[in-house]
Parts: sequence; structure tokens; C-alpha cells
Amino acid sequence: MRAFMAIVVSGVLALAANTADAQLVVENFNFQTTGSPPAWRWWNNGSSGTFMVDDTTFRGSSGRSVELVRTTFDGYGFGFGRNFPPIDGPSELTYYFRVGSTNDEILTAVGGNNAGHQVAWWVGVGGAVGDAIGTHSHSGGWNHVMNVTVDTWYGVTLDIHPSTFTYDITVWEDGNPGNTATETGIPFRDGSNVDVIDQFQFGNFSDAVSGPAASAHVDDIEFIGSNIFNDGFESGHFGSWSSPTRPVTMVTSCYQTVTTDAILANDISCDSLEIEAVGVKIGASNTIFDLNGHTIEHTNPELAVGIGVRAMNLEGVTIKNGTIKNFNTGVQLTETDRATVHDVLVTNLANSDPDDFLNGIRSNDSQDLRVQNCFFHFLPVHHRTIVNLADAKATIDNIEVNGGGVGLDISGGIDGTDCLIVNSRFIHTVHSGVQVQTTDNLLIADNEFVRSPINIDEHWSGGITGVTIENNLIEEWGIGIFFQGGSLSMIQNNIVRDQDAWGIFLGPNMECPEPPTPACYYATGNFVTDNTVIGNPVDLGHHPNATGNTWTGNVCETTDGAEIPPCIPP
Repeated sequence: MRAFMAIVVSGVLALAANTADAQLVVENFNFQTTGSPPAWRWWNNGSSGTFMVDDTTFRGSSGRSVELVRTTFDGYGFGFGRNFPPIDGPSELTYYFRVGSTNDEILTAVGGNNAGHQVAWWVGVGGAVGDAIGTHSHSGGWNHVMNVTVDTWYGVTLDIHPSTFTYDITVWEDGNPGNTATETGIPFRDGSNVDVIDQFQFGNFSDAVSGPAASAHVDDIEFIGSNIFNDGFESGHFGSWSSPTRPVTMVTSCYQTVTTDAILANDISCDSLEIEAVGVKIGASNTIFDLNGHTIEHTNPELAVGIGVRAMNLEGVTIKNGTIKNFNTGVQLTETDRATVHDVLVTNLANSDPDDFLNGIRSNDSQDLRVQNCFFHFLPVHHRTIVNLADAKATIDNIEVNGGGVGLDISGGIDGTDCLIVNSRFIHTVHSGVQVQTTDNLLIADNEFVRSPINIDEHWSGGITGVTIENNLIEEWGIGIFFQGGSLSMIQNNIVRDQDAWGIFLGPNMECPEPPTPACYYATGNFVTDNTVIGNPVDLGHHPNATGNTWTGNVCETTDGAEIPPCIPP
């Protein structure tokens, strides 16, 4: 088999080396666009084949997968993959594959911090292991795991043990659990330590041109990393690991209240015209509501009334794995701590009235909220707030927002709120990708903003401090980062380009009139360092009164502000 190339993706930002953080990636591709390469933080590499989301070959009764079709052979592989903030603890990767020919050599690599420190360099089908799936390491060579048959789905789990530099592999035939094989103690690629794990990849390495009949397919990928094993499973995709003795409620219609773990048995449609009517109400703490791939939908989307799922005065609630469609608010969490929403699509593409206020997820007075691996799709209209956090401590990780007015609105009392917004993508939110009002201790890192600026909107002096905005890509809007009145914050290592006005601008608080009055206050005591800000009418700027900030090491072409030193040329 051919060497798996070390892949560098042009334009992808360096990820923060936050090695203590847990990682969870769950992807079944069912919300992806058929006929296009997988999106939502997935990348693809190589010109010798095509990647496409396919809705004709998949696991289960419906859905999609990713098809890898080899068109030419150039001595290298081509593949698609996922990067994430590096972790340094144990991890587990599970996925399903099928091949139209065992000559297709579908391969998997789990990446370390560079090409010389890989965990599983090759987990392959065909080629050197024939009609089988096997593993490879430099010290042990090829290791046969199990024979496979074409046009059949198989599952693979890699259980990775950094402390011993080994991993275990289990392979099974989907739907036939008796056909299972396990190999343990397989050494890492070089039999040595891997500093961190930060990516996994799938590729097709066949020698010959492969038509659609001999394509390789990948589906239902789940990666769990580091200390997520130790957090009580509150924030992961762990419904299948629950005790079989726990009661489970089957939700079959709207307006049910559940007080146990619950599963949505079928699509349900809600028709109440009451503004606060709730499709499914969670009525007990420490419960999991699994939408089971189904949809909760309001039958009158133009009215924008009702709440899809609500939890109030609870803790330890998980909502996962399905679609919530055409409500005024998709998920409402009020005074509910340790809640998790993951693998949920929230959408309303019917209501276009800017006087209607819509929310994807709304959380009030809640601590330790996690929103992960979710997709939000709204019309690009004002007064749609995709994730609305008021006095809430939250981690927003790996979401995609398409449309709406504000992608993420964060507000809190003067005591402040701790929030993280990482690894996410915001597209065409007509006001702001992220809007921050009166809060502090906030990290906005490793995100992509397309036609979706970052607005830091201070309402009174001292209201916003301790904000870090780093390693983001921000492009194509009016002002890339608009910092209005905040202090003691950091803007660093961002790429800001192709805006209509300023790239980065530090100015007065948002209520400051024109001309300014003595009651206005200005951004001060902030650091703007090591950013690349190009292709904007003015790359870096500050209001004449927004002084006392530090500007260093920025690549730019144009500036407007007495405190800004000459640019480093691009």
C-alpha cells in the first residue's frame, strides 16, 4: 500500500493546543448536502479522486454516507478528514465502511502532531492484506484482522492507549454480530510516543481507476477523546451505554412530558398556536432525550410559535440526534445546569418576518451548558438568534450556523459569564456571527466567520473584560472584529480579510452617540497582536479616543489611528 501523505490544508487555522480538553465528534452525514464534499469542518485533499455525500448507499433504512471514488492513480492517496484541538489522553474512533472492490484499499489514519508521530498509520482494506481489513506499523508490518466481503457494511473501533503506545482494533460485520474479530496491543506507527492526537483521515488508495461500482463508502463516524471518559458521560453520545434497567419512555406525539430517558419513536407534528406550547417537555433531571434521527416539527412555520423541547429547573439533561423544525424556539433551557445538546439540526426556513423573534437554542441562568456538533439553518433575517445565552456558562463546540441575525448572543450580569466558542462555522448572519454584551472571561477561538462579524458591544464601563479572540478566520462583511468599549482583552493570531470597512476596529461603547458626549467610554487596555489583516479598506483602526491599547506584530496594509505602528507587509 502507498504512503499516506502528511496533509496540510491551505487556509486552515492552527488549533489551540488545549490538550486537557475532551473531544467528541459524531457524524452520520445525514444533514450534509448530497453530491458535495462533506462540510462542517471536514477537509478533503488530493486531485486523484472525488468525494461526495451519497444518499443511495448508507447504513440503516435512510440517510447518507461519504463516497470516495478513485479516478486516476498518481502514487499517492486522496482522502478526507477532520482536525480538532489536540488531546493527549486515551481516545476511541468508531466508523463504518464498505467497498465495491477490495482493490480499493480504503485506509484510515489517526494523526498525531506530525507525520512522524501517527497512532494508526494504516488501517486498510485490500492491497497487502488481500480481501481483508488489517493494520500496519513500522515495527510489526501488516497484521490481518478479518476477511471482508464487498458491498457489505463493517464497523471498526480503534481503542487508543497513549500510555503504552498501542491501540486495539475490533471489526464486525454490520447486522451480524457473530462475525467479529479483535486484535490488541498493536504498536503505534513507529512504536513510540505520540505527543498529541489532532486528526483522523479516510482515503482510497486503489491502483486502478475505480468507477462508481467500485467506490468506497464511510458512514457513522464517532471520535471520543481524552477526559470525556471521566466526566460522567454528561456531554457525550452515550445513550447506548445506559444501564438496560433504566426506564425509557417512547415519545409518539406532541405535548408529552418525560421524566425518564426518552426516545422519539417517529416524526411528530405539533399544531398548537399558543406561543409557549412545548412539543416535548423534559420533566426530570439526569435524563437523556434521544430524537433517534426523527423530527419534531411545527405545522404552521410562518407563525413561528411554540418551543420544540424545553427543560426548566433541572440538571444533567441531554438532548441529541435529530431535527427540531419551525418553532419560535427550538430548545429552551431555563435554570438547567449541566445540559448538553448535540447532533441536533434546528431550522426555520419558512418565516421571513423580521418582526418575529426566533431562537435556535435559548438558555437563561444555566451553568455548564454544552452545545456540540449541531447545525442551525435559518433565513438570513434580523431577529433570529441562533444560540441565545443570558447569564449562562457554556461551551459551544463544532457547530455550524447558516443564516439568521446573530449566530451567538452572549449577555450576562456585571459578575460575568465564562463561555468558550470553538471549532465552529458561522455563515451569513446578517448582524453578527458572535455578539457579546456585558460579560467577561470569554474565549472565541478556531472558528470561521463568513459574512458574519464579531461584535463586542459593551453597554457600560467595565462590562466586558477578559475576552480572547484568537485563531479565527473572518472574511467578507463590514467590520471583521468590532470591539466597542471593552478592556483587558486579547485579539491575536486571527486572519481578517475582504471586509467592506475595517478589518479590526476599536471604538466607543455601542450607545455612544455621534458626536460623542462625555458619557461615552472607549476600548482601552487591550492587546491586538500577530493578526493578519489584509484586503480591507482600512485594515486596523481605532477611534481617536480609544487609546491605551497595544498593537504589535500585525500583518496589514492600511491603518487609521495614532497608536497603531506601521504594518508588517504581507
